[in-house]
Amino acid sequence: MKAARTILIFGGMLAFVTVPAVGHTYTFTADDGVWGDEDNWYSETGESYPQYADTAIIPSGKICRVENDDQHAEIIQVSGTLGIVGKKLALGKNDGATTSTVNGTVYFKEVGGVRGCLAVRDWVTIGGSGTLTASKGTDSTYAGRILTYGEEQGDPPVWVVYGLGIILDDTVVLKGTVQLWCRIEIKTEAAVVVDDPDDVFNVADVPLWNGAWVVLDGDGRFQVDAGALVFKSVQFAETTPWWNLTGGELELFDIPNCNIRFLNIPVEIVMTGGTFDINDPLSTTGGLEFSGGQIEVAPNKTAQFFYE
Repeated sequence: MKAARTILIFGGMLAFVTVPAVGHTYTFTADDGVWGDEDNWYSETGESYPQYADTAIIPSGKICRVENDDQHAEIIQVSGTLGIVGKKLALGKNDGATTSTVNGTVYFKEVGGVRGCLAVRDWVTIGGSGTLTASKGTDSTYAGRILTYGEEQGDPPVWVVYGLGIILDDTVVLKGTVQLWCRIEIKTEAAVVVDDPDDVFNVADVPLWNGAWVVLDGDGRFQVDAGALVFKSVQFAETTPWWNLTGGELELFDIPNCNIRFLNIPVEIVMTGGTFDINDPLSTTGGLEFSGGQIEVAPNKTAQFFYE
C-alpha cells in the first residue's frame, strides 16, 4: 500500500502533502501459493495483498512464495513457510525500526542465477525460534542475499539507501549459502550457522558503496560446523559475536582498496576442529580457546591472540 497524496488549498495556493499509508494486517489462507495473488490472503479490508505498510501473517502449515514479482511488507509473522524464490522481499519501513517474528521457516532460493533477496529498511529485528535458511543441504538451488533497501529518486536519478541492518533476536538462526551486504547484530541466543559442506556464507564479499563495510555487532555467535564462513569487507563493533569453529573453514580476506583490517578486534574465538584460514594480518583482544583443528596463516602475515 503506497503513501497517499493529499491536495490542500491555502488562499488560492495549491500544496501537495504526502500522508503515510495506514497499514493493514493480511493472513495467508492458501495451503501453498504466491504472495502476489490477492485470492491467497484474508484481510478485514478485503483489499489486495500485503504491501509497503502492511503486516503479513503466514500461519503454521501454510507455504507462501515470493516468486513472480518483488514484494514489500513492513512486518512478517511466519509460523509456516515463506519462500523468497529468485525475487526480492523488502521488509521494514524507511523511517523507523520494526520487529518481525519467524517461528517457522524462511527460505531463499536461486532462480536463473538470481538469488532470493531480503532487503531491509532502517533496522529490522527478526525474533522468534525459527530459521532463515539457504542451506544447500536442504535444496541444492538454495542461495540468498540480505542487503539494505535502496531505490532511485529524483531527476537526474540518485540512488537512495534506506536500510541500516538486520538484528537476529531470541533463538533465530540464519544459515546456509548467503551473501550478507548490510550491518548485522546477533543477540545472545541467536546465531549465524554454516553446517553443510556445500554452503558458503559470505560477509561483505564485494566492496559496498565506495568502500563501506559490514559492521558486526552483538553477543550471539557465528557457528561453523561444515562448509565455509568468509569475512571480507567487515568492521567490528565494541561487542562482536563470538566465533565457534568445530569443522569446515573460517576464512579471513581483505578486499583491496577497502582499508579494512582485522586488527585489535574484540572477538572471542573457540576452536575445536576445522580450519582457520588467515589471509590478512589478524589481532584479537578476545583470545583463542583452542583444542583442535588447524590454523593456516598466509605467507608474510601474522596472527596474534590477546586476552583482556
